[in-house]
Amino acid sequence: MASLIHLLPCSAVSGRACPSTTILPQLVRYKPERFITTTKTINDASVYLSKNRLVHQICFPGNHTHPIMLPRIRAIGELQPDRLSPLETVIDLYKCINMRELKKLKELIAKDCCFEDYSFIKPLKGKQEVVRFFEQLMDCMGKNVKFVIKNVCQDGSTVALTWHISWKDKCIPLTKGCSFYECSEQENKLVIKRAIIVIEPAIKPGSLVLALFKLVVYIFDEFPSASEKILEKPHIVEEFLSRVYKIFLEPLLQPVLKWYINLWKFVVRIVGYMINILLHISRLLLKKQ
Repeated sequence: MASLIHLLPCSAVSGRACPSTTILPQLVRYKPERFITTTKTINDASVYLSKNRLVHQICFPGNHTHPIMLPRIRAIGELQPDRLSPLETVIDLYKCINMRELKKLKELIAKDCCFEDYSFIKPLKGKQEVVRFFEQLMDCMGKNVKFVIKNVCQDGSTVALTWHISWKDKCIPLTKGCSFYECSEQENKLVIKRAIIVIEPAIKPGSLVLALFKLVVYIFDEFPSASEKILEKPHIVEEFLSRVYKIFLEPLLQPVLKWYINLWKFVVRIVGYMINILLHISRLLLKKQ
């Protein structure tokens, strides 16, 4: 059973401070009275092993380091220096996203990977589709946006974590999320075979969800045979709603959205002209002085 991992203060790691620079720390095994450094390095992470617990530090550039308590592993000698654990594989995935290293990210994705982001109607299947999604994500993130990992939970080959997106170390609203990853061994290395992503919704209906849920349950109870057919083939409902949107809503919404976008482009252009005029006037005044 998975053990939930709680964040601890940095002082919990035997007085060993986290490096504030971007130099990558090494994998360290803890033995009584001394640390032994192996030749294995982990991107932006340090691992400390004691008799009763494993302390894992996640160091992302520009963020504070938080030691995280992980389930105990069998023995010090069983920690293989040339092999990443499922947790380390997932951490490397986020490190590649933050550092925009698409080539290294490709090596972490399985050929038959299934990526289920609940913001999309259909899951992404296959390495090519998943890598294309991450490539588009990196293009949208720019230079200052990073993923920040908060809580981590591991059970065997499955890793779960919560995260948020930050811009220059400041949390962006409505960007919190929770991810579940399942790793498997392919070609003598661990890769991500399945991922489930749940993102904080932009619209938060609150107690209205309970009222809608009660209504749906009432309909299911009143029409059990029809409900069973719908639940057996939920994609039919999705396709029906998609067709309704394309036939009735898209012709109405598309012109409105296009006009709205053009309006904001015009406003931004006017504001840019005004700023340039003010800068030009200020330069002239400074020259006269």
